[in-house]
Amino acid sequence: MKGLKEYIRKNGKHITEKLLRTINGKWSVKDIEKSAQKEVYYNVTDASKADLAYHVNRIHKDTGWSKRKCLIKSLDIIGNYKVGRNLALRDFIQREKDFDFTPYI
Repeated sequence: MKGLKEYIRKNGKHITEKLLRTINGKWSVKDIEKSAQKEVYYNVTDASKADLAYHVNRIHKDTGWSKRKCLIKSLDIIGNYKVGRNLALRDFIQREKDFDFTPYI
């Protein structure tokens, strides 16, 4: 994975909005943020807004569920300190094994 160490050094172990665009998700960070405001949740894993949007879009791609159902599942994952910490970037790396991070640094 070219540029991964530099990407993490600059952005931490989080998905950025620019990186999120590479998965061609159905909903933007703003869409997810607006929907998430209607839910009660605590971000105990320091997930970024783009991390949450990544989870919602990935779950939607994998299941075809509604935005709200994907959001609830994503909040469940992110709210689990043992599982949710840095999960979005780990999942991205696992799915995109040969990804070049240098344009996203």
